[in-house]
Amino acid sequence: DWVNRFVSAGIWRSVSLRFTHKARIEDVFVKTEYIAKTSAGIGIDITTQNAIEEKCRFNVVIKDPDGSTVWTKSGRVYLDTVSLCACIPHAKLWWPAGYGEHPLYTVEITLTDSEGAPLDSYSLKTGIRTVAFECLTDNPDSMEEARTKELREFLKYSDYDQPGESYILLINGERIFCAGGNWVPPTPFPSTTTKEEYRNLIELASKANMNCLRIWGGGIYEQDVFYELCDELGVMLTHDFMLSCGDYPEEDSEFMDSFYKEVEANLLRLRNHTSIICWSGNNENCDGFDWDEPVFKDKAIQTEICLPLTKKLDPTRVYRFGSPYGGKDNNDLTIGDNHVSWWWTGAEKITKEHFDLVGRFTSESPFSGYSMPSVLKNFLDEEDYLDPDSTIVEYHMKNNPYFTEVLKWPSVFKRLQRNTEYMLGLTDDALQNVYRFCYLQYEWARLAVEGMRRSDWYGSAIQYWMYNDCWPAVGYAAVDFYGKPKAGWYATKRAAASIASTIKNTSGTLEFICLNSSFISKELSYKITLFDCNTGSLTLLKDGSLFTKANVQSTVATLDVNAPDNSIVFFDICDGETLVDRSRWYKDWLKDLSVPEAEVECIYTEDTVTVSCKKGVAIGIALDGDFVASDNFFDLFEGESKTVTLKKDSSFNGIMLYGYNHKILAVK
Repeated sequence: DWVNRFVSAGIWRSVSLRFTHKARIEDVFVKTEYIAKTSAGIGIDITTQNAIEEKCRFNVVIKDPDGSTVWTKSGRVYLDTVSLCACIPHAKLWWPAGYGEHPLYTVEITLTDSEGAPLDSYSLKTGIRTVAFECLTDNPDSMEEARTKELREFLKYSDYDQPGESYILLINGERIFCAGGNWVPPTPFPSTTTKEEYRNLIELASKANMNCLRIWGGGIYEQDVFYELCDELGVMLTHDFMLSCGDYPEEDSEFMDSFYKEVEANLLRLRNHTSIICWSGNNENCDGFDWDEPVFKDKAIQTEICLPLTKKLDPTRVYRFGSPYGGKDNNDLTIGDNHVSWWWTGAEKITKEHFDLVGRFTSESPFSGYSMPSVLKNFLDEEDYLDPDSTIVEYHMKNNPYFTEVLKWPSVFKRLQRNTEYMLGLTDDALQNVYRFCYLQYEWARLAVEGMRRSDWYGSAIQYWMYNDCWPAVGYAAVDFYGKPKAGWYATKRAAASIASTIKNTSGTLEFICLNSSFISKELSYKITLFDCNTGSLTLLKDGSLFTKANVQSTVATLDVNAPDNSIVFFDICDGETLVDRSRWYKDWLKDLSVPEAEVECIYTEDTVTVSCKKGVAIGIALDGDFVASDNFFDLFEGESKTVTLKKDSSFNGIMLYGYNHKILAVK
């Protein structure tokens, strides 16, 4: 429902025959057993074949991230599986991106015969970290209980009497806010994806503070290099088994045997990867059912295959029967993880307050937006992408017929148009409208991430549908088929940063909140500024110093909502003279404001662009061309400038400058 269907067959990964002359290492499992103040324990299980009969010996060497040996062990093989526990002094812990470094230790294992001649060897990299999920029942009369009640009333299942329950990721015992997206195969024929293409996509996730991708159950078990790069770059993975939205033949013993082997093989292949934090049995097969309903399919697969195999082969990780899973109909905003987005709410009803109605752990949250024109031209004629009613453009967005034929919703493409018109407004300028179809994704992503983060750990994660794309499309994905960031990528980079600002309207009072998801407390400063769209003037309402504690949100200031209707309130957080983050608030949507035209200029050097605002306030400034910009879709006050670094393609031939309220400029 979002990409063309390609039916493939045959062997598409490398195949080899491995001959064992005497004995071999059949499998190695390395896991973190414990973390203490001065050391950490690494469990090592070495499974061999024919080693006992051959009186073999093993040798294990562990090297730290700098290559220095920190632990060794040798001995005779007396059992098929040799189990060891290595005590690593002053271990360097693995943290997800944004929370610390992600060092990897190297474990080298050698199997020799009785005379010391080498027979087999095995080497892998591992990070030292623990993983768990905090699932706490809402306390009576708590903030959590009140929000659960509010959500259930809004969702019209307030009669549901099971208490709400948190679902928060813990890495090394610390709470982690997860931002990211759903990973799909980067091409329809994934054997063609190169290591460089994988690296680009995963590095982009890390750079945008997307620390947690979901391997969606309708895709594939990825190539080894993908997981190696996630380990290296600190990008966590929630991982489905490859079942999705289907009615699978549980009564067919041949199918069950085949799937058993599939799950077993992939658990053995992937369980050493530090980046994987949990397993999920499927995508949306549990959705809409309570676990004990007799009509619920996929139950035997989960209870007879996925659950017992995961407990046996990878007991250190959490296993979930599906995604979503938990609470009413296994898609409950108040318990477990959920697949939900206010994207599907009728455009005439959506309000900014919807973005504060967050679930506990949103593992699939649809949003949408165009790529910029420099990308669209790769697969669309200009006359098509400038035409809002183009069937070619709609084809490149696809549609789930269930939406239109059963639910009677607008198509995915029409929904994007309606939400853009409702939130941003459309104009008589076709190219400006294309920009707004891009910019909508920025606005949506920043509101979604800010709303989730300021829930004060009621909600702890948002993973967009989707992170990447496998064909040239104009809709879902934060990074497009060509590996270029879209507007939602830039919004997440800002809103999911370690320090971010946000403004919340609570019953007529604006709360100015500093979001801190780092483990560092900081002294910073803030400014609250009013932009009057009627006069074009900026007025400083309040400023001062702020102290933000590690891994919490802090209300910096409050103001009554008494600003003029046609105005924007900005909230800046600064570190000395450096702007750390800027957020904004207005009563309704941008399209309801009469924002005056701003004047901007752009100066290009070999690898940078400096954009300056000469008059007014420029909103959503976007650089477009054959490059990736270090920042994009940003706001500038009059007198402010921003210098952006460009990573240019070989086809680079200039820059176009778009924005919500300034003229489109061509820059040589």
